[in-house]
Amino acid sequence: MNIEDLINIKKESIEDRIERAIQDTKDELNGLTTDTTCFIYSSVLADHLRKEHLANQIISTSEFDYPYIHQFNIVPKNNNELYLIDLTYQQFQVSEFKKLTEKGYILLNGDKLKNYLDIVGNVNINKRKTY
Repeated sequence: MNIEDLINIKKESIEDRIERAIQDTKDELNGLTTDTTCFIYSSVLADHLRKEHLANQIISTSEFDYPYIHQFNIVPKNNNELYLIDLTYQQFQVSEFKKLTEKGYILLNGDKLKNYLDIVGNVNINKRKTY
């Protein structure tokens, strides 16, 4: 038995609980821009994810030595996949990860995570608009 089975008393899906935490965060921060506010959004979201009994962690691109500091949340699904939640992703104005822009979260493996980090960490800083 995994820990998720033990703490998920209501037997709701991880996605349902993530979506509820996202909506609660958006309601709480109603009217706040998503440009350059990733620290605020990720912190408030972490509180709402905990209320949904979801193990989560705030990650910063600075942990990976990227030139641009950006924060986002992750929720582990299993040993190979995690849910990446970034409610401020649209500020980067890129077409990659359309579902992330639309829903606020995506399920990723290691390869796609690297692509995401390259975008938000601004490895190609001269090719993108930064905030």
